[in-house]
Amino acid sequence: NKQLIQSNLPDGIHFFHVVSVDTQGYLTKQAGHYQVRIGANPGAGVLLGQVVDDQSQPVNGATVQINRGLAEQTTTGTGNYNFNTAIAGTGWEVRVRKAGYQDAVATVNVSDGGSTTRNFVLVPLP
Repeated sequence: NKQLIQSNLPDGIHFFHVVSVDTQGYLTKQAGHYQVRIGANPGAGVLLGQVVDDQSQPVNGATVQINRGLAEQTTTGTGNYNFNTAIAGTGWEVRVRKAGYQDAVATVNVSDGGSTTRNFVLVPLP
Protein backbone atom coordinates (compact mmCIF):
# COMPACT_ATOMS: atom_id res chain seq x y z
CA ASN A 1 0.00 0.00 0.00
CA LYS A 2 1.22 3.46 -0.90
CA GLN A 3 -0.07 6.80 0.28
CA LEU A 4 -0.27 10.12 -1.51
CA ILE A 5 -0.39 13.07 0.85
CA GLN A 6 -1.30 16.54 -0.39
CA SER A 7 -1.79 19.43 1.99
CA ASN A 8 -3.39 22.85 1.66
CA LEU A 9 -5.52 21.96 -1.37
CA PRO A 10 -8.20 24.57 -2.08
CA ASP A 11 -11.89 23.65 -2.26
CA GLY A 12 -12.79 22.04 -5.56
CA ILE A 13 -12.40 18.84 -7.50
CA HIS A 14 -8.91 17.46 -7.83
CA PHE A 15 -7.82 14.66 -10.13
CA PHE A 16 -4.86 12.39 -9.72
CA HIS A 17 -3.49 10.21 -12.50
CA VAL A 18 -1.18 7.64 -10.96
CA VAL A 19 1.19 5.58 -13.08
CA SER A 20 3.41 2.98 -11.47
CA VAL A 21 6.91 2.00 -12.50
CA ASP A 22 7.95 -1.65 -12.50
CA THR A 23 11.25 -2.93 -11.11
CA GLN A 24 12.87 -2.52 -14.53
CA GLY A 25 11.94 1.17 -14.65
CA TYR A 26 9.15 0.87 -17.23
CA LEU A 27 5.85 2.67 -16.84
CA THR A 28 2.79 0.47 -16.58
CA LYS A 29 0.28 0.61 -19.42
CA GLN A 30 -2.66 1.35 -17.13
CA ALA A 31 -2.90 4.45 -14.97
CA GLY A 32 -5.08 4.79 -11.92
CA HIS A 33 -7.48 7.71 -12.13
CA TYR A 34 -8.76 9.22 -8.90
CA GLN A 35 -11.16 12.04 -8.23
CA VAL A 36 -11.23 13.85 -4.89
CA ARG A 37 -13.85 16.44 -3.95
CA ILE A 38 -12.90 18.95 -1.29
CA GLY A 39 -15.44 21.42 0.05
CA ALA A 40 -19.02 22.01 -1.03
CA ASN A 41 -20.62 19.97 -3.81
CA PRO A 42 -19.96 21.90 -7.06
CA GLY A 43 -23.20 20.65 -8.63
CA ALA A 44 -23.77 19.15 -12.05
CA GLY A 45 -24.64 20.27 -15.52
CA VAL A 46 -25.00 18.87 -19.02
CA LEU A 47 -22.22 18.71 -21.61
CA LEU A 48 -23.32 17.74 -25.09
CA GLY A 49 -22.42 18.24 -28.71
CA GLN A 50 -21.76 16.73 -32.10
CA VAL A 51 -18.57 15.42 -33.68
CA VAL A 52 -18.23 15.84 -37.45
CA ASP A 53 -15.43 15.37 -39.96
CA ASP A 54 -13.90 18.08 -42.15
CA GLN A 55 -16.73 17.52 -44.67
CA SER A 56 -19.35 18.22 -41.93
CA GLN A 57 -20.37 14.54 -41.87
CA PRO A 58 -21.20 12.98 -38.46
CA VAL A 59 -18.46 10.79 -36.98
CA ASN A 60 -19.88 7.60 -35.47
CA GLY A 61 -17.90 5.76 -32.79
CA ALA A 62 -15.55 8.57 -31.74
CA THR A 63 -14.47 8.52 -28.10
CA VAL A 64 -15.22 11.68 -26.12
CA GLN A 65 -13.32 11.97 -22.83
CA ILE A 66 -13.46 14.47 -20.00
CA ASN A 67 -10.14 14.94 -18.21
CA ARG A 68 -8.31 12.00 -19.75
CA GLY A 69 -11.00 9.40 -19.28
CA LEU A 70 -12.55 10.19 -15.92
CA ALA A 71 -15.79 10.33 -17.88
CA GLU A 72 -16.07 8.81 -21.35
CA GLN A 73 -18.67 8.24 -24.05
CA THR A 74 -18.83 7.10 -27.66
CA THR A 75 -20.59 9.18 -30.29
CA THR A 76 -23.80 7.89 -31.86
CA GLY A 77 -24.49 7.36 -35.56
CA THR A 78 -25.38 11.04 -35.80
CA GLY A 79 -22.08 12.03 -34.16
CA ASN A 80 -23.79 13.16 -30.96
CA TYR A 81 -22.59 12.75 -27.39
CA ASN A 82 -24.29 13.74 -24.12
CA PHE A 83 -22.86 13.76 -20.62
CA ASN A 84 -26.12 14.46 -18.82
CA THR A 85 -24.56 14.56 -15.35
CA ALA A 86 -21.21 16.24 -15.95
CA ILE A 87 -19.63 17.79 -12.86
CA ALA A 88 -19.94 21.56 -12.88
CA GLY A 89 -16.62 23.35 -13.05
CA THR A 90 -14.22 25.34 -15.17
CA GLY A 91 -11.30 24.21 -17.24
CA TRP A 92 -12.38 20.66 -18.12
CA GLU A 93 -10.22 19.13 -20.84
CA VAL A 94 -12.46 17.44 -23.40
CA ARG A 95 -10.68 15.22 -25.95
CA VAL A 96 -12.24 13.52 -28.97
CA ARG A 97 -10.39 10.73 -30.75
CA LYS A 98 -10.98 8.14 -33.40
CA ALA A 99 -8.55 6.01 -35.37
CA GLY A 100 -7.60 7.67 -38.65
CA TYR A 101 -8.23 11.21 -37.33
CA GLN A 102 -6.25 13.82 -35.44
CA ASP A 103 -7.44 14.25 -31.85
CA ALA A 104 -9.52 17.35 -31.13
CA VAL A 105 -9.13 18.98 -27.71
CA ALA A 106 -10.93 21.89 -26.04
CA THR A 107 -11.20 23.43 -22.61
CA VAL A 108 -14.84 23.54 -21.52
CA ASN A 109 -16.72 25.12 -18.61
CA VAL A 110 -19.86 23.42 -17.27
CA SER A 111 -22.20 25.51 -15.12
CA ASP A 112 -24.24 24.08 -12.25
CA GLY A 113 -27.73 23.29 -13.53
CA GLY A 114 -26.84 24.52 -17.00
CA SER A 115 -26.27 23.01 -20.40
CA THR A 116 -23.03 23.49 -22.33
CA THR A 117 -22.78 22.61 -26.02
CA ARG A 118 -19.34 21.95 -27.52
CA ASN A 119 -19.07 20.62 -31.07
CA PHE A 120 -15.87 19.15 -32.52
CA VAL A 121 -14.41 18.70 -36.00
CA LEU A 122 -12.10 15.73 -36.57
CA VAL A 123 -9.57 16.10 -39.37
CA PRO A 124 -8.36 12.92 -41.12
CA LEU A 125 -4.70 12.02 -40.68
CA PRO A 126 -2.57 12.66 -43.77
